[in-house]
Amino acid sequence: MSEVTTGPTTLHPSKVWPLVDNLWCRDLISPGRNAVSSEREVGTEGKLLLLAKEDGFLDGVDVHNRKKVFQFKCPSAVNCCTFLSEYEAVAGTEDGSLWILDVRSPSCPVGVFRRSSSPILSLSALGDRAFIASTGGGSCFCWSAELLNRGRRGEVTSWELIGPDCEPIYSICRSSNTVYSACRDANIRKYVFRQSELSS
Repeated sequence: MSEVTTGPTTLHPSKVWPLVDNLWCRDLISPGRNAVSSEREVGTEGKLLLLAKEDGFLDGVDVHNRKKVFQFKCPSAVNCCTFLSEYEAVAGTEDGSLWILDVRSPSCPVGVFRRSSSPILSLSALGDRAFIASTGGGSCFCWSAELLNRGRRGEVTSWELIGPDCEPIYSICRSSNTVYSACRDANIRKYVFRQSELSS
């Protein structure tokens, strides 16, 4: 993931999420600018960008208007973030916590989950409000935010990937039914699943 450095804070940008057709977007994101500032700027209207910041903030930025829409403070550095659904995002922090937020009301998290004190280094959405997280302690696990709604807080890990031996897993991504992980041991691991094992 590319990093953008601005002053004392290093930003880890997440993907830009299209919010054009959502009703809540009209209230959350301000009306469009009258003039496009650059001829290279195309399709930025109604887009929300998540920024994971080392100063402990998770920011939501209206891409078109270049204005901060919300800011959520975590107790430690935010290393990564991704969207789980239209409205929900997850952020992984240096203290090993996973913060689930509803971007329509980000002042209070939907849930907080901490599996260990190893920092969360990478997140990849799986669909159906599920994601894979990789840690500095060498673990990669799948977790679903759907479990928060069912009140089953003790049953949070549905499966775990094996291979690294206590080496940090810096990045994880998914393509169709394949998951890739990049570890400090200089190996890129490929895990192939049956389609029924992964969310869409």
